[in-house]
Amino acid sequence: MSETYQQYWKDRSWSCIREGIKTVDNYAMKCFLMETKPKMLLEIGCGLGRFLPLYKDVDQVFATDLVDERITHCKTLGFDNYKFEVLDISKQTLPFAFDTIVSTQVLLHIPPKHIANAIKNMVDMTNDNGHWWHCTNYAPVKLSAPDADYSPELPTANSFSHPLPELFENAGMKVISMENIQFFNGAVNTIFVCKKEV
Repeated sequence: MSETYQQYWKDRSWSCIREGIKTVDNYAMKCFLMETKPKMLLEIGCGLGRFLPLYKDVDQVFATDLVDERITHCKTLGFDNYKFEVLDISKQTLPFAFDTIVSTQVLLHIPPKHIANAIKNMVDMTNDNGHWWHCTNYAPVKLSAPDADYSPELPTANSFSHPLPELFENAGMKVISMENIQFFNGAVNTIFVCKKEV
């Protein structure tokens, strides 16, 4: 990872958590957690820890990210009862099953040739009747570049469109709701809530 990119995230570290408290996806996540009351939660792509304070009532929390420096940073935030791991969801799983898996702005960064495997890995780590909460920039279009790949030097520039409802359903996750939310800056994201039915 480039030094410029690392410095950007170091500079944004604490402001990201403070700003996150005010965002509409933060509020939506709170509502989801109050409704589902998870006991064991996995966050994929925890970044700088923006959502970590929301999990205080969850018995066991595992937070993962692809970037080692982010995990190192999150370990300094005082959430000593949480477990942190570097994880590439498209290639790895954890040896546990969770009743809730959450992610924000993660799925759009997974290249098309890896998205099906990433979703399969999430399904494999989801308990029967477990839930997913994914907030992402979503455009309901077919993949335009199925062989496109991720560029580690410009991670924020990597954004891919995936037919997510179809991919979720094909993997065994029922889409319970799909709701668009608008941020204060006008950006629109979609929150997917899914359930693993047996």
